[in-house]
Amino acid sequence: MPFRRHIRLESSHISHIQKMINERMVGKGFLVTIPEYLMSFNLKVIESCRNDGRTATSFLDLEALLERRTRSILDESDDILHVKRQLVYTLGSQVEVAGGSQRWEVLQQLLFSAKRHFQTIRDEFGDGK
Repeated sequence: MPFRRHIRLESSHISHIQKMINERMVGKGFLVTIPEYLMSFNLKVIESCRNDGRTATSFLDLEALLERRTRSILDESDDILHVKRQLVYTLGSQVEVAGGSQRWEVLQQLLFSAKRHFQTIRDEFGDGK
C-alpha cells in the first residue's frame, strides 16, 4: 500500500483505508508495504495532530489499528535489500542485480507459507490482541 506525506487526506479517505485493512483481517489476507510508506504515514499522523484536529482523530485510530494488527516480516533485511546496496552501471549490457527474481520469489513463498500455516501460528501465538 503506497503512502506519501504530500497526499491530502480527508476523514473519508482514512475511513476507506481502515475499511480496506479490516476487510483484509476478516478475509485473513495480507497487505504488503515498505518501511518508507509506514514512516510517511507516521509522519502524516503527527502532522495532522499539529495542523488539523478534524482528521487527527481518524489518523490516530488508524495508527492504533496498524500498531495492534501489523507485523514486519523483513525487518533488518530491508537495509540489505535496499537499492543503495546495489551497484548500477549505465554502460555495457544489462545485468540482473544480485539475487534477481529470487528476492521476490522468496518473499512470495514466505507469504504462501504463512497463509498455509496461519491457523497453527495463531493457535500457538494468539491473534495479536
